[in-house]
Amino acid sequence: MNISEGGLAVTTTVTFDPGAAVTVKFTLPSEPTAFNIDAEICWCDKKGHAGLHFRSIPHNQLVLLQDWLSRKIEQGIPEPVARLFKKVP
Repeated sequence: MNISEGGLAVTTTVTFDPGAAVTVKFTLPSEPTAFNIDAEICWCDKKGHAGLHFRSIPHNQLVLLQDWLSRKIEQGIPEPVARLFKKVP
């Protein structure tokens, strides 16, 4: 459903108990690298939604995730707003 540096929200057919330790395996859209991250269930509802907090991310995977998130943020910023943050020569 969504992802950040600290965790992700997912839709699942399995119900988890908060505090359960899990290993999350996923790829990001348009990225070949497979992520394999230890996480903890923060919350889970009866509709199949769960929130996970990353417990530890290997440094190389963290860098890839940060880069991907940065690109997604830049793609989602409207051009008039993006111009406000561009460096002026």
